[in-house]
Amino acid sequence: MISSVGAISLALMFSASSLWAAGNFDDCGSLRLTNDGCLVFAPDHHPGIYSLDNYFGFGAGDRVHVTGRHDSNYFCGCSSRCIRQNTITEGCSTLCSSVQNDVNNDGRINVSDIVALISYIFLGGEAIECLEQGDCNSNGRIEISDVVCLIDVIF
Repeated sequence: MISSVGAISLALMFSASSLWAAGNFDDCGSLRLTNDGCLVFAPDHHPGIYSLDNYFGFGAGDRVHVTGRHDSNYFCGCSSRCIRQNTITEGCSTLCSSVQNDVNNDGRINVSDIVALISYIFLGGEAIECLEQGDCNSNGRIEISDVVCLIDVIF
C-alpha cells in the first residue's frame, strides 16, 4: 500500500514528466573560454557547461548569476547545452538560511518550501535565492526528485 506522501510524490513525478526536457535555470558560476575559444558558463550546481543567448558584456573569468530557460532540444553557440532568454548579473552574494532544505530562505522547513520548489521547477516561479537549499537530494541539480525528497523530510 502506498502512503499518502508516496502517492503525492508519484503524482508529481508523472504529471511533470513532460517538462523534464526544458525548464527554469538559475545558478551561479563562472564564465570560461574553451580550448577552441568559445565563451561558456560553468555553473556551480548543474553538470557541464552552457552557452548563453547573451553575455551582456561579461567575459571570461567573471563570477556571475545566470537565470533563463534550459532547452535540451535547442543548440546555441559552442555547447549542446544552452540557456535561452537569459539574464546575467554580477556575482552571487545572497546569505542563505542555516536550516538545511529551507528553499524559501525563511528559517523554517515546511510546506511553503515544497510550494516554492514546485513553483520554481514547473511554473516559472521566483528564483530560489539559495539554490543549494533546493537541492534536497544533493545531486547537484534542482528537479522533481528534490520535491520528493523534501516531502519525505517534512512528513
